[in-house]
Amino acid sequence: MTLFQNSVLLNYLEQLQHKNLLWLYRNSIVHEFRIPGSGQEPISSMIENPCYQAISTFSGNNSKDFKIVHRNFELHYPISFLKKMCQESLQSIAQEYRDKGKSPFTVYSEGEYWIPNFNE
Repeated sequence: MTLFQNSVLLNYLEQLQHKNLLWLYRNSIVHEFRIPGSGQEPISSMIENPCYQAISTFSGNNSKDFKIVHRNFELHYPISFLKKMCQESLQSIAQEYRDKGKSPFTVYSEGEYWIPNFNE
């Protein structure tokens, strides 16, 4: 494999890491108002980690006409996983601020405008 092929492959592999997939997932929900996917929360809370779920689309009104039209696998992030990740992230950030003796609120501007300079 050439150096170029290696760098292209590494770029693709990096895009498939959870940190990048979660960022894309977040953006698709928050900025694009997309539905989070077709995956279902498991009935039991035993599955707490990301997993792939088989998603099928069916056609037909009765058992005689019934057939699978489309099938794929979707990566599913259970709510318990997302909740745990958020809690651990916030705890880690809070501890970092405590260790440095700083307050996270000093980096925010007070006021009604989103653009900090307008609040001066």
